[in-house]
Amino acid sequence: MKRIAKNYLPYFVVALTLLLGSCSEEASENITSEIKLNKSVIGISIGETDTLAVISKTSGDVISWTSNKSDIASVNSKGIVTGVAPGTAVVTSKVGDSKAICTVVITEKELLLELNKESLTLFSFPSFKETLQVISDVGENTVLWESSDETIATVDENGEVVPLAVGETIISASVGDIAAICIVTVIEGPVTLLELDNTELEMDKFDTAKLNIISFETQAEETGPQIWQSSNEELVTVDDEGNLTSYGLEGSAIITLTIDNLTVESLVTVGPTVYVAGDDGDIVKLWRNGILTDITSETTDSNGNFIYVDNGDIYIAGYINNGAERIAAVWKNGEILYELTDGTTDSKAKAVITDGEDIYITGYEDNDQSKKIAKVWKNGTILYELTDGSNDALAYATYIESGDIYTVGYDKNMDDTLVSKVWRNGVLLYTLTNGDFDSIAYSVAVNANDVYVTGYERNEDNTLVAKVWRNDIELYALTDGQDSANAYSLFANGNDIYVAGYANNNQGGRIAKVWLNGDTLYDLTSATGQARAYSVYFSEGNIYAAGYEENDEGIEVAKVWKNGEELYELSDGTIDVTAYSVHVN
Repeated sequence: MKRIAKNYLPYFVVALTLLLGSCSEEASENITSEIKLNKSVIGISIGETDTLAVISKTSGDVISWTSNKSDIASVNSKGIVTGVAPGTAVVTSKVGDSKAICTVVITEKELLLELNKESLTLFSFPSFKETLQVISDVGENTVLWESSDETIATVDENGEVVPLAVGETIISASVGDIAAICIVTVIEGPVTLLELDNTELEMDKFDTAKLNIISFETQAEETGPQIWQSSNEELVTVDDEGNLTSYGLEGSAIITLTIDNLTVESLVTVGPTVYVAGDDGDIVKLWRNGILTDITSETTDSNGNFIYVDNGDIYIAGYINNGAERIAAVWKNGEILYELTDGTTDSKAKAVITDGEDIYITGYEDNDQSKKIAKVWKNGTILYELTDGSNDALAYATYIESGDIYTVGYDKNMDDTLVSKVWRNGVLLYTLTNGDFDSIAYSVAVNANDVYVTGYERNEDNTLVAKVWRNDIELYALTDGQDSANAYSLFANGNDIYVAGYANNNQGGRIAKVWLNGDTLYDLTSATGQARAYSVYFSEGNIYAAGYEENDEGIEVAKVWKNGEELYELSDGTIDVTAYSVHVN
C-alpha cells in the first residue's frame, strides 16, 4: 500500500496543478483592471471642445461616456466634450464594471473682435463703398457698427462703409464692451479733373448743339457713367452723350455733367440773355435768365446797383464795405475789377459803361469834410470831379455818344436843396431845376443830339413828381403831383422814350410802372401792393423792367417783367432782395 501510494503521488500533484491553473485563467477573463483617462480635469469655454480618452483598457471592450450635466457640458460616444453653458460637470467613462471620471469646468467664452482691416482709404464718392468684416468668432452675438462722423462716411448693420466727403472717421464694431476699430480716410477723387469745351453756350430756338469733354483725369482704373442733366427740359434737353436740343421757348438752363465725385456745368441760353444785378443788402447778386450767381460772399453791407454787358463781358457797379466805410467797386465777370477808393472815406459806384476798350464809372466819394463829390472814373482812375466838394453832390449815370461823356446827378445849392444837373465831358451842361425844390436826375440817354434825362422834382406840396427832361427843358411830367412818384431809369429807342419807376396812389399802394413817351405803358403790379421798377431796357421789340414787389409778409421780392408781365421771380421771399438794373443781349 505504501508503495502504491508513493508510486501515484507525482500524478496527483500534476493533476492538481493543472486544475488550479485552469481556474486562474478563467478568473482573469472576467475581471478588468480599474481604467484611467488621459485627463482628470479639463477647462473649456462655451462652444469649445476637448477630447477624453481611456488610456488603460482591455482591447475590444466597449467604452460608454456620460455627463451628469449635459446642459453644461455634453460628451459624445467618442469622448469629445463640448462646452454648453457656464458651470461644472462630471464626465464618466465606463468599461464594464470599471469607470473613470473627469471634472469639466465650462467658462464664458472670451470674446475677441478683429476686423479684416485696421485702416481704409476711399474716394469721396458713394459708389466706392467697401464692406468691413469681423474675422474673429463672435458666435451668435450681434455686432453694432458705428461711424464717428457720418458726414464723412456712414456704415450700415452689415459693415458696409459709404464715403461721402473728404475727411477722416473711425468705424467701430462692438459687442457689448468689446470693440474693434478701423480708421477710414476719405480722399478727393477718383475724378480730379473734368472740363467741358463750353461753360456758356447760346442756341437758337429749335436748334441742336453738343457739349464735349476736353479734359478728364482720374485716379481709378474704372469710373462711373457720364450723367448729363438739364435744369429745364422744356427749354433744352441733353442726351447721355452731351447732345443738346432746344425747343420753342426762350431762357436759360444749366446743363450738368457728373462723373463720380465731380460735376461741371454749362449755362445754355436760348434766345436773348436777360442780365440783372441787385443785392439783398449784404451780397451782390447777378441773374442770367433768372439763374442766380452770388458775386460777393461776405455777409457785410455791399451793393450791386448797375449792370452793363459788352462783348460777353459782364460789368457790375456798386460798393463793398471794409467794416468802416463803403468802397466804390466794379466787378467784371464776377471778379473785382476796380476798388475805386482807398476805404478811408465813404463812396459808391452808381453806374458803369464801356466805350471800346475803356470803362467809365459814375458815382461819388466823400472828401475830408464828409461832403460828397460827384465823380467819373475811367479805367479805375478819376477822370472828372464834377463838383468842388463845398456841398454834397452825386453822379448817378453816364452815357457816351460820339466820344462825348454825358453824366447826370444832383448838386446841392447854398440852401441845401438838391438841384438836378447834366455834365458833358466834366463840364456843367444843363441845370434842369431852379433849386426851389429838391430834384434828382437818375438816368440819361442821347438821341439825335438831344439829351434825355429822367428823375423827380418835388412840388410845392413836397410831393415827388416823376419827370423827363429833354436838354434843359421839362418834356414830361409823368404824374400829376397828387401822390408821390419817381422815375429811375430811361431808355431811348429812336424817338420813343421808355421810363421805369413807381407811382403811389390814393389806395396806399405803390405801383411799379413803365411809361412810354410820357404816358403809362404798363402798371407792372397791383394798385394795392408795394413795388418799384428801377430799370428799363428795350431789345428787339420787347420791353424789360427790373425791380421788386413786396409779398404778403412785406418782404421785397426781386422781379423782372417783360412787356408788362412778370418774367422772373428772382428771390424766394424769405429776405428782402431787390433787382436794380437790367441789360438784355
